[in-house]
Amino acid sequence: MLLADASCCEFPNEWRPNASALVAVRCEGNYEQAHLACSESGTMAREELEREDLLREATGLVDRMEVTVPWLDEPLVWGFRRNGAPSFFLGQNEVYQFTSDGEFRRGYLAGRLLKAEEGRMVFLHRERTDENTFLVRTEMDDAEHAAILQQMAEQLSRIQTSLERTDFQEVGRVQSQSVDVVSDTVKWLRELQHPIQVANSPRVR
Repeated sequence: MLLADASCCEFPNEWRPNASALVAVRCEGNYEQAHLACSESGTMAREELEREDLLREATGLVDRMEVTVPWLDEPLVWGFRRNGAPSFFLGQNEVYQFTSDGEFRRGYLAGRLLKAEEGRMVFLHRERTDENTFLVRTEMDDAEHAAILQQMAEQLSRIQTSLERTDFQEVGRVQSQSVDVVSDTVKWLRELQHPIQVANSPRVR
């Protein structure tokens, strides 16, 4: 299915997909490191960030942390928005973002965007012409949908185990005075519903 030009795609207005592996995301004055980029005045943001800037620039996640773990070759970064909605960035090629209710809403996996739509995930990828960039939407079959949710659950379980066992090396954190990112994350992961539920849309709530 071919969607509209990517500058007016069906992501929420503050977000626009970007094919770059690692981009700066600016949303209402905040930056969040992701494989998705927001648009200002209808054009795609293309600002690349160095890896070391990730923790500093991801101000959309008001409480956030970066660590290294034995089972992941790249840094693990995660955090929570003001409304409690978390995002997890497992290196450059695996991103899972949730609502404050614990429903998956959007992500990135193996070079493909994932989007929540009416309680199911769909793929989005960009196709370019000489004049426009289009988003192509692809539905998943039940087996593929279940496999991705299973992978997501397994990766989040690994994060939980690493945090519970303090089997990680802290790189840095930004958190409010009354917040402990590690304990809050463990609590959120323990309370996450399984199987993981998919939101009706990718919007933050």
